[in-house]
Amino acid sequence: MDGEPIVIEEKDLQPKNLEKLRKPTTGEKQVLDLSMGLYVLLGVPVKDASVPEPQIEIPNEPHVLFVDELHVTDKNHRDLVLSDVPIIFAHGRRAGETWQFANGQSVVETVKAWGMYAGINNLPAIEFVVACNEENQSNPMGIKIKDFEKNKVIAQAVGNSLSLGVAKIDGNGRVILEVIESRNEEIWGLEELKLLKQIEIN
Repeated sequence: MDGEPIVIEEKDLQPKNLEKLRKPTTGEKQVLDLSMGLYVLLGVPVKDASVPEPQIEIPNEPHVLFVDELHVTDKNHRDLVLSDVPIIFAHGRRAGETWQFANGQSVVETVKAWGMYAGINNLPAIEFVVACNEENQSNPMGIKIKDFEKNKVIAQAVGNSLSLGVAKIDGNGRVILEVIESRNEEIWGLEELKLLKQIEIN
């Protein structure tokens, strides 16, 4: 021990329970609000966790995961790269004025409930919602609903055509996700999140 430098890496400064958000999900549900029936699954939804680089798939139930390298493309950005992003992730749809995950849970209420749980358990708040957010029938008025409060920095989908590019846990255990919105759609809050991440780095 004498004379040996002590090396502290960034991961050593992060909460220990953050690691479960980087690993393949076990399928166990974390209840957030019993009265509203809100829950999430912790970790990365993958097709086969036994292979060297598990591929991520889009689930029907909301999963909370920590993405080491997030690539985002929409009509205003081409391959914007963000690091260390907590996301909530599932198929989604809009039913009238309610943005829902494919299992019927309200996206906004689930994110709020996660915020309460995360605060108690020393976990990060959601910064990016990956879920389609439009009715199958286009709105003739062209109205888009901003679901989160203005003071919340949460990037959120607007269109109904989100897709994945590269989506995997690489050989070093890093979660890499590429989210692509169609050319004429945007992801609200993305620029604000980009600025927030720049402040965190500096």
